[in-house]
Amino acid sequence: MITLGGRRTVLAIGDVMGRGVRAAAVMGQLRTAVRAYARLDLPPHDVLRLLDGLTAGIDADQIATCVYAVHLPILVRDEHGTVQRADEPTGPPLGTGGWMHTSGSIALSPGSTAVLYTDGLVARRDEDLEEGIASLERALEDATGSPQVICDRLVRSAGVTPESDDDVAVLVLQHTGTDNSRSAQSR
Repeated sequence: MITLGGRRTVLAIGDVMGRGVRAAAVMGQLRTAVRAYARLDLPPHDVLRLLDGLTAGIDADQIATCVYAVHLPILVRDEHGTVQRADEPTGPPLGTGGWMHTSGSIALSPGSTAVLYTDGLVARRDEDLEEGIASLERALEDATGSPQVICDRLVRSAGVTPESDDDVAVLVLQHTGTDNSRSAQSR
C-alpha cells in the first residue's frame, strides 16, 4: 500500500519469476520503481508500461506479474456474500514488452471485501487458471471475519502449504465504513 495525496492509496502486489537471490533482487528493483512511479501520480496503465520496460531492461529473460489496480481479476464480496470479478482489463506479465496497458477503477461499498492475489494462489499445473479463480470466488462467498481470517481461509481453500512450489501473496481489503467514508483495513 502506498499512500498518495487526496486521501488516495495505491494497492500493488507482484510476483517475480524464479526464486532465490536473483529473483529477490529483481523484486526489490521493481518494488522501488512501483513506489517511485506511484508518487508521480501516473495512471495505472502508464505505471505498468514503465514497469514493463524496466523489467525487460533488467533482464530480457525475466518476467513478473503485478497488480496495480488490476492484473488478475480483483474479487469483490458484498456484505450479502455475493462475489463479483472486477470488470477491468488485464494485461500480460511485465517484461514481455509491446503491450498497451489500460486503467480502471472499482467502487467498494460499505461492508464489502476485495481480494487481490498473485497467480500462485490460483494457478496449478494440472488445472486451467480460470478454474483456480472460480474456486477462489466460491471460497470467498462464505468467507467472513477479519482480513487475516479471510486471507487464511482463502489460502487453505486453495491448498497452499509451506511445501507449495510457487510464491503466494494475498491482499484482503475490507470497507468498514457504514457511510460513504473511505476507510479500509488490509492484511
